Amino acid sequence: MSITIVDRNGWKYARVPQPGRCGGSMLRALRTRSDDEARELVKSAKLEEIALASRADALTRDVWTRLLAGRNLRVRDAIESYESHRHVVGQAPETVRHDGEIIDRFVHHAGLNLSPLAALEARHVAAFVNQTGPQKISTRELWLAVLNGWLSYLADQRWIVRNPALDVAVRLEGLTQQQLVTTPRAPFTDAEVRALLAVVPRSDFWHGAILFGYHYGLRLGAVATIEEGNIVANRLRLYTRKGRRIVDEPLADEIWAWLQEWRTARPSSDLPHLFPVQAAIQESGSSLLSVQFGRLLARHGIENRSFHGLRKTAAQNRWADELKQLGDKGQRAVIALVSRHGMQKVQEMLAHAPGSDVTEKHYLPRT
Repeated sequence: MSITIVDRNGWKYARVPQPGRCGGSMLRALRTRSDDEARELVKSAKLEEIALASRADALTRDVWTRLLAGRNLRVRDAIESYESHRHVVGQAPETVRHDGEIIDRFVHHAGLNLSPLAALEARHVAAFVNQTGPQKISTRELWLAVLNGWLSYLADQRWIVRNPALDVAVRLEGLTQQQLVTTPRAPFTDAEVRALLAVVPRSDFWHGAILFGYHYGLRLGAVATIEEGNIVANRLRLYTRKGRRIVDEPLADEIWAWLQEWRTARPSSDLPHLFPVQAAIQESGSSLLSVQFGRLLARHGIENRSFHGLRKTAAQNRWADELKQLGDKGQRAVIALVSRHGMQKVQEMLAHAPGSDVTEKHYLPRT
């Protein structure tokens, strides 16, 4: 690979080929006006060896992928492989779908859909995560975490030499205070829940969904896929696929009364689910149920809420009930020390990791 010496206003520069660089080369100042001295400098600086090494590195990344994957693996193939892997290891379908959408947006943003894996670089990840836009820091951190998970998988498979996301951080410069300060969605008040239940017909799936979310803190997907076999006598006994927790609690009186009515209004179906229509929607991978609930709230003038807000309400109600059982002295001690016993129970109900600060920040009432 030859180095050319070029003249710029009487000064000598070495043009060094750089694979992958815009323009294909870079100029290095030699700080001399003499052709002979310029040639000596090129030789002594070993610029030709450096250029060859740079080209070899660019080629090696692609050859590495070809040899270890056994084919010329493209970015699109790697996405499909990662999604299949996550299904195999038992990741919740909603999580796989959500993360897949983020990876798809990244690939589209970088223009890498049909590119070889060797083309993935840290600059692509940084450009996506730190793109100009209204996204909050929490959203950008989520994007980076999702991409880091995918790229770590590719590195573990030896399809790429190294995870390029390891060199990327969310840039704070240029972000407004509104983007830097995350405002969690507020829980529903008891009054809001009662107002919704008053206007949603009892023959409607959403009446029961609100009850299950309000009393047990279930995610919408878990409610939609409740089976008849999960109602044992007067207890709700189910295993949530996302969060992987067991719910085994007595049915609230109003849920038990509602279920008797629902069983007469339930659409006929061969499916074992209590809500066959909604179960089919949920298991298809669609986000339609979340959209429908958002529209329901909008019709009744409730803003900045989602079904997840019912989980927060359930957690706070559970926390308040525990405090009442402790008495005045116990309440003061728990509020002051954030009782480990109470925290663990709330975390268990919400399927949060033990010790997670998410529980305290977003679910426990401020004192």
